[in-house]
Amino acid sequence: MSFDIINKLKGPETIIYEGIPAAPGYAIGPAFIYQKEQIEVYPSVSLSTEFEIEALNFAIERSKKELTKVIEFAKEKLNEKFAGIFKAYLMILEDPLLIESIKKNIIENRHSAEYSVEIAFKKHIDQMRLTNDPAMIERSNDIEDIKLRIVRNLRRKRWESKLTRSVIIVAKNLTPADTVLFTRNDVLAYVSEVGGLTSHTAILARALNVPAVVGIKGLVNQIKNDEIIIIDGFSGLIIKNPNEEILNYYNKQIESYDLRKKKYQELRNVVCKTKDNHHIKLLANIDFLDEIPFAIASGAEGVGLFRTENLFFEKGTFPTETEQIEAYLDLASKFYPNVVTIRTFDIGGDKIKFDEAYKEANPFLGWRGIRLLLDLPDVLKTQFRAILISSVYKNIRVMLPMVSSIDEVIKAKEIFNQCKEELKEAKIRFDEHIKFGIMVEVPSIVFCLKEISRYVDFVSVGTNDLTQYLLAVDRGNEKVFKSYQEFHPALIRVLRQIIKELYRTKVEVSICGELASNLYAVPLLIGLGYNNLSVNEYLLPEIKRLILNYKLSDCKKLAVKCLQSTSNTEIEKIISDFNKKYKGENNESL
Repeated sequence: MSFDIINKLKGPETIIYEGIPAAPGYAIGPAFIYQKEQIEVYPSVSLSTEFEIEALNFAIERSKKELTKVIEFAKEKLNEKFAGIFKAYLMILEDPLLIESIKKNIIENRHSAEYSVEIAFKKHIDQMRLTNDPAMIERSNDIEDIKLRIVRNLRRKRWESKLTRSVIIVAKNLTPADTVLFTRNDVLAYVSEVGGLTSHTAILARALNVPAVVGIKGLVNQIKNDEIIIIDGFSGLIIKNPNEEILNYYNKQIESYDLRKKKYQELRNVVCKTKDNHHIKLLANIDFLDEIPFAIASGAEGVGLFRTENLFFEKGTFPTETEQIEAYLDLASKFYPNVVTIRTFDIGGDKIKFDEAYKEANPFLGWRGIRLLLDLPDVLKTQFRAILISSVYKNIRVMLPMVSSIDEVIKAKEIFNQCKEELKEAKIRFDEHIKFGIMVEVPSIVFCLKEISRYVDFVSVGTNDLTQYLLAVDRGNEKVFKSYQEFHPALIRVLRQIIKELYRTKVEVSICGELASNLYAVPLLIGLGYNNLSVNEYLLPEIKRLILNYKLSDCKKLAVKCLQSTSNTEIEKIISDFNKKYKGENNESL
């Protein structure tokens, strides 16, 4: 909604860029265009393999020393947990198989150290980028940064990150090291052409309380050094050539947000209830384990969705039972006694190829989610066993993705129960009352929920895919993206239908899609009957603040109006008017 406000205030010279809001907050200041030297590595041979191996050893040792300094600074600036990101980099530099493969190439093929490093890393980077998964592509950028660090040290070059004044960093890509080291100076905000909500840059920016917007291609060429720009880390806006009206608006926003941040600490342990005493449980969506501290600091009452497929993407293959147990126990122990919802691998034909000869014309409607897992029972069984073994804290529950029929639930539950029996026979402890649930993402399942309620303990609505399938819109397709309407009347009616279908059953209902993290959608969802919202952790305090000011009775009236509406525009207008009313009553900005 900020875009609409700014659009009305802007002058003829003002340009607004829309990106992904990666870290909340606002900033006004001069841009600093940060462009690393482009390092190109070309095929080359060496006359002396001894010289190349000696150079490689030197570059790796120097790279380790650099990362050790980054780790120490990260500990000082953040904490031990976030320093772990860079410790993972050190582990790569200390990987004997990787180092040996580089040296082997130098000796056997007489390639230079530079080119051998390029070959060894390129194989891993290319595999990660072929997944087409945004999170995996972002991780591949981290791996490339390690490669470039080694190459730069082979060339005996140093990296400079010192600034002489307060600026907004604008870059094509910011690495985690860039993000942390730039905070040695007074960085106002980060802007990156590359990245998403789950990138390490976004995670670190949120930890550092520095506003960030990512995902605007070509921006570096459209902003000049020292040009005054505005960063809106809530709406993902970057504003060039702001006029006086916009500057005044954002100065007020900055002042208001600074006051609200002080209140957030007080809100952390406040029970999330509406003014008329209706409890709304706020849970966190977790993509990577390094997000855990943020979610806890934000006051999350548990994890509504842990996306386990990111364990797969980080490794490049299915993690072992032991590796999964380690991850799930970490999650469960840190959130104890609050509930942790672990979703089984949501991997589709668009994200990974098990067989290079296998092609799908439309992978979004193909071999993905629970369909894929039922075809790979050993993979599903391993994951079920890991989840069960990790359930000793009795706060874990398991959830299936992309369910479209009752048969899928029955088959999966048979495998789940089989795993239980095997663990009993082996005398391995687990929570025998562990809860079993499904994602509601495919429209067909909405009309089978009464029957499914016999087999599940809870459901969680994934609005991203539900909207995509309901409206027949690929939300990643730029040509039809405008048809992806979060407030389409059909979606609002389906969301209400889900609540009605499960009324009088013991099945708990929550919502974990992006709509739950939309500040303007929150009162509508509450009015529709959703008492459990799983949201992006960095927005959780803001959402709690809003809920504390709402009345459930007013939210229900809002929902009735929206259910009677016939267009996305009309519903947006109704919600906007509702929020204006509350903004006026509480004298606060949404």
